[in-house]
Amino acid sequence: MTATTDEAPNRTSPLVLQRRVLTWLRRAVMLAALGGVGYIALRFDSVVVPAGTDPELGLAPGERLVVDRHPRKFHIGDHVFHVDADGGRGLLRIVEVPAALDVAGSTASLRAVGLAGPPRELSRDAIVGRVVLVWPF
Repeated sequence: MTATTDEAPNRTSPLVLQRRVLTWLRRAVMLAALGGVGYIALRFDSVVVPAGTDPELGLAPGERLVVDRHPRKFHIGDHVFHVDADGGRGLLRIVEVPAALDVAGSTASLRAVGLAGPPRELSRDAIVGRVVLVWPF
């Protein structure tokens, strides 16, 4: 005959401790996942290539792009969105990146090409986004 007891489970038993640790780990993973989703939502944007974009840029009107709204580094061949003096946005391709651009507080300019024109100077402040990838879906 086995004896039954009405004792409360031991709070320091290995199973209770394991359950508590797993619960806190699940919460931490969910919090990290939500933070990652929030970061992606604030950092990146989905943009459709505007009509009238020069086909020599390699992007067709209507293609969906993922754009980094806070770019740090630029490379030759990157596509960037910029703001004109009149407030309009345009799409350009970078053709020259000066070494002084990476220096904090530098006033160096990028050289970029757009619609059938000569390369133009483009300040870092005028760039509002860098194309990360063309979204195929």
